[in-house]
Amino acid sequence: AELGPSAEAGPAAGAVPKPPDDDADKASPQQIDVVFSVDCTASMGPYIRAAQGSCTRIMTQLSEAEACDARFGLVAYRDHAPQDTTFVTRVFDFTADAATFQQHVDWMSAQGGGDGPEAVAASLAACVAMPWRPAATKVVVHIADAPPHGLGERGDGFPDGCPDGHDPLLTATEMLQRSIACYAVGCEPALGE
Repeated sequence: AELGPSAEAGPAAGAVPKPPDDDADKASPQQIDVVFSVDCTASMGPYIRAAQGSCTRIMTQLSEAEACDARFGLVAYRDHAPQDTTFVTRVFDFTADAATFQQHVDWMSAQGGGDGPEAVAASLAACVAMPWRPAATKVVVHIADAPPHGLGERGDGFPDGCPDGHDPLLTATEMLQRSIACYAVGCEPALGE
């Protein structure tokens, strides 16, 4: 029987074998984008240092992890005027630089606010609007001791919800659709009372 050409023919005579690609076995680092949404109102006074410490520890662990390409952002928030006149949200964009992120974390202080609920909806909307990398694992860590406006809390200065029109439930749905995981850390057992 006559043998035809083989699909698995070896290298041609005189061909120089190609050296193995050293980078072929190295996986590209896993991208992770983390945004901390932190209540910076006066009621957070007993918790703000712990929140800052948590932000720093998470940043340090991810920054030092092998095969991890991590960036960190921060959305500090207080409340809407007239409850608070300092700021509603203060957005610190993503950075991979640990020293820069630490400066952002150290900037936070607990003051202001007014009624019980705070500008949670505005903060979460600002988190969604961050420039997330498409291929990154996307995480929001929300640290607070008060709920958003419009949920029926006693003394809510904005009982119809966020004066900017942000709906926390619609924002949560958008986070789900955009594959942004949100972890909420409640700092006070009196939440929801």
